[in-house]
Amino acid sequence: MKAIIFDMDGVIIDSEKHWKKAELTFFGKLLPCWTKKDQQKIIGINVHETYRILANDYGLSLTHREFIERVNSIALEVYRKKCSLIDGFLDLVKKLTLIPVRGGNLKIALASSSLNEWIDIALERFELRPFFDVVVSAEDINAPGKPKPDIYLYTARKLGVGPDGCLVIEDSHHGVAAAKSAGMVCVGLRNGFNEQQDLSAADVIMDGFTDRNNQKIINFFNHD
Repeated sequence: MKAIIFDMDGVIIDSEKHWKKAELTFFGKLLPCWTKKDQQKIIGINVHETYRILANDYGLSLTHREFIERVNSIALEVYRKKCSLIDGFLDLVKKLTLIPVRGGNLKIALASSSLNEWIDIALERFELRPFFDVVVSAEDINAPGKPKPDIYLYTARKLGVGPDGCLVIEDSHHGVAAAKSAGMVCVGLRNGFNEQQDLSAADVIMDGFTDRNNQKIINFFNHD
């Protein structure tokens, strides 16, 4: 293993729980038939794919531009004011920066379905940018988003590491599917608000970034 790739929402920051609350109200007003079960279908999917699903499967009447503008207003509130770092993440990433592997230090990346503007807000607000060698948004690839593997394959290429040398941390069913389809090892993270997400395809499922679980993650790289 030569690289670790983190999802952002629900893995690095607890934005997913704030999204769930805001979107349930937002989508409920747009689509009277919207339920919590429907909500689970779009977790981990980028905003453009979400619009396609809502327009095609639920009859959403907003234009693509109108939808993006409304979602962006929610996002700015979530990332600027509401979200916090996931407990234990900062301790883990600091330790990961010190791990030597063949050819240099361990590569660390972020690959998120969120837009670049949202990622930038989170990285600046929590002073995380120095920890990442590569940061990739769904906007950066001209390809389908999660659960397709494209974003993870693109991130691996930017890191200069083969898919089989990458470990991914994900908290959603779609994210785990993307990582495994890319041929990567995947840790499914239980974060306290994703209990309904099916993470069974992950190689390992962990309950949070506890000291013990962080050591398990570090141990993936100890033999390189």
